[in-house]
Amino acid sequence: MSQPNEPKIIMPDLPINKKFGNAKFEQIFDPVTIDRAEKTVDQSQEVFKSETTNDYDNLKKSFAKLPAGTINRDALLEFSELAFSIKSRAATGGLPLASEIANSMYKFCDAAYIHIPEDAYSVIKLHIDALVQVFEHGFAADNNAMAKKLVRGLEDVVHKFLGK
Repeated sequence: MSQPNEPKIIMPDLPINKKFGNAKFEQIFDPVTIDRAEKTVDQSQEVFKSETTNDYDNLKKSFAKLPAGTINRDALLEFSELAFSIKSRAATGGLPLASEIANSMYKFCDAAYIHIPEDAYSVIKLHIDALVQVFEHGFAADNNAMAKKLVRGLEDVVHKFLGK
């Protein structure tokens, strides 16, 4: 019994067997419904890939506008927001390597915003160069050993510059 000020947890009565009885999967989900669902998922992945590519293009354009070797808080904030968007959309859109690279960049930008490390420009450039390999040269997570090495290398650089 709960105390007067404690929240009461009510578990919903949602077991699938109660909802569908003894029906078989094929009786509930016919091949046409499954096909439509798969097409919808494929279409939504394409939308996420397109939006991710737009974010990547905006990131490259913004970075190109910076004077070489310099970075400021406004740029870090913009890069942080774009990296977060790329990280999220790429994961949903089936681009896990781009997501991991962007996540590393996001962590760096977020932490570097307080105290900008001397070589912040170079760290950002490394991440963008890695994203170029994914978006423009088709480098994918399918190449697991090399992809893991790339992400691990970027994370090591970020940790070095952030003193972790």
